[in-house]
Amino acid sequence: MKHGVNREEVRNRQADWILHEAYLARYNPPLLEFINRWAGAMETWLENNPRRHVRDIAGDALKRSGGFDLTRLEVSQAIRILDQCWQHGASLERWASNDSTRME
Repeated sequence: MKHGVNREEVRNRQADWILHEAYLARYNPPLLEFINRWAGAMETWLENNPRRHVRDIAGDALKRSGGFDLTRLEVSQAIRILDQCWQHGASLERWASNDSTRME
């Protein structure tokens, strides 16, 4: 284990992502594109600002990634998928559940 990373958990998250990606590519490509943009933007910000947390950047990244063009249900689905598949997914889920007005 390196820096608290459980390799089994990483493999499970990767496997979950492969399933979600295949499904979304076929049935909801715009949501797949949004998830990739949003997670990518947050990853970049976290890498460039190691003292920042998902809770600090999720809202801005949501806006910049086109999240407000989606329905609340689609954003919730994106959060659920990222919670299952992304290393920072649990933090994103906490951000979303702490203040539901952030997604309005």
